[in-house]
Amino acid sequence: MLGEKGESAVDILVRKLYDDDEGIRTMALWALGRTGSRKALLHIERMLEDEAYFVRLAGEGALQRIQGR
Repeated sequence: MLGEKGESAVDILVRKLYDDDEGIRTMALWALGRTGSRKALLHIERMLEDEAYFVRLAGEGALQRIQGR
């Protein structure tokens, strides 16, 4: 699972945040939260404005998980 790869997965996951499929964006956010990487914070914050509710929700969770570490 990419989320468990830490920093080495961040760039791949960040690219997935801009996919047309909201499910992919949602899962990428979830995985980014699992990485614990602060490197992705700016990209995650942008997703809080996404048109899809579950993407925004996943973004909030990812931020909480990363900032809580």
